[in-house]
Amino acid sequence: MADAPQITSCPLRADEDLPERLVSWVVHPARAVLLIHDRQRYSLRPFAPALVDPLTKNVVALREYCRATGRPTAHTAQRGRMSDMDRRLPKDFWGPALRGDAADREIVDALTPGPSDWPFTKWYYSAFLRTDGTS
Repeated sequence: MADAPQITSCPLRADEDLPERLVSWVVHPARAVLLIHDRQRYSLRPFAPALVDPLTKNVVALREYCRATGRPTAHTAQRGRMSDMDRRLPKDFWGPALRGDAADREIVDALTPGPSDWPFTKWYYSAFLRTDGTS
């Protein structure tokens, strides 16, 4: 993503700006898992700090709420140096992905997985490919 232009504007929506609900089902909190997806430095690099900071604070607040209420948290991260077969469709949109540089693979400090969190290697567009979470 080194060639991606910097994204400087993408305002976070307030509750009143969210679209109307389209589904009739509801989330059952006791069965829910928070998935923190692609919060590696590499994935956030195209976004200006003015966007990353409030987004990260919101995700931290969600994670803390889930921890306080006993809900599990899962994290996905790419391992770097993925083959074309592993990368597939995302390669067409985002390129070959991170190369494996340790600094790129790091999760942003505020979102580092805790000891009770579930880390997953993200192999493909699905966060759960090659995991027990795949059906």
